[in-house]
Order: sequence, then structure tokens, then C-alpha cells
Amino acid sequence: MDSLVLELQSDVLDRTIHLPDLLRKALLVSRKLKIKDIEEWLNDELNGYEARSVPSYRIITGELKAFNPYRGWIPVDMGGELHASVCEHPTRDSVSQIIDLVERTETGTVMVKFPADLNTAFRNLMRTDFEPALHVPIHKLVGILDVTKTKIMDLCPRSGSTRDPWRGNTLQQGRGATCAVYYEQYDPHCENGELSTSAIYR
Repeated sequence: MDSLVLELQSDVLDRTIHLPDLLRKALLVSRKLKIKDIEEWLNDELNGYEARSVPSYRIITGELKAFNPYRGWIPVDMGGELHASVCEHPTRDSVSQIIDLVERTETGTVMVKFPADLNTAFRNLMRTDFEPALHVPIHKLVGILDVTKTKIMDLCPRSGSTRDPWRGNTLQQGRGATCAVYYEQYDPHCENGELSTSAIYR
């Protein structure tokens, strides 16, 4: 198992290895070590967030526009907190779907259509027949991929570190060595992937 973790540590720095493959390898490690929280997060990144809410780094913002048949897409300002809320989009797509969107987009912007009920509510509120959509800069989607890869990197033991985020205890330091046993909770939903740590000395 140590060799698999070290292999993942090497792969995460290799630009030729695709992110979905890194997620699958990390998922294999989490299953073998029976780490439920990390396994759930990796599954959501691979398959999309169908049931659970998305982590904060997957909530992106865009520009609200409406389609005018004569002028094309025009900016819309609904005003106040309502406008800010409408301009936020929880990205539930799988990592593979996001990568596909990024690679296929030629305009630098992805257009997110609203569900039928929100579409109708917008038209009634704004008293217009124009169709609304959220225009999201492509770099916001690239940012999701970057954060995901960084969080995988955070799972790997740092060079010279005696703590293993996967096992929740210290790596072996030598026979008879006095060390602390750490119980760590990795939260993939945090922006910086911090570990909350408590220690019992043996």
C-alpha cells in the first residue's frame, strides 16, 4: 500500500497523467484503507455530485445575460442579493465532463442554461420573453480542476513528513521510537484542504 501512495505522489506531479486517472488511483487507496469521507469525495468528483451538495470550490460565478433576438446576448442586472444568487452556479458535473467542456470551448465562455422553472420565474419577474443564461468564463472551470488536483496532492505525505493523511497516524520512524499518533480528518470541502489534528503520545 505504501508503494501505491508513493506512486500517487509521483503521478500528481506528472503533467502527462490525466486528472480522472489520478482520482481513480486515489479512490483505490481510500477503498483499501476504508476511508469513507475521502472515498465519497473522490466518487463525487469522478461521477458528478448527484446527491450531495457541492463543495465551495465548485460554486462559480458568471454574468447573467438574456437573449435579445435583435441584439443577441445582452447583460441583465436584477439588482441586490437576488442578482448575486442567480449569478452563482453549483457545478455538479464530473471532472471528465468539465475537462471536455474546457477543451471544446472556443469562445472562452461557457453558457449555463437555467431549469424551466427558474427560466419562467425570470421572465415573469423581469416582464420579458427573453431567455436568460449564465455566461461563465472558462478559467472558472479550470480553477475547479486545479483545486481538485491540489487536494489530491494534499493527501500525499510531504517529503520529510512523518504524518500520513491516509492512515491517520504517524509513519514508522524506527523501532522503539517515541512518537505521536495523529488522528486526522481531511476535509476535501475546505478551500485549503486543512487537516484538523489531535495527538496522543505513546
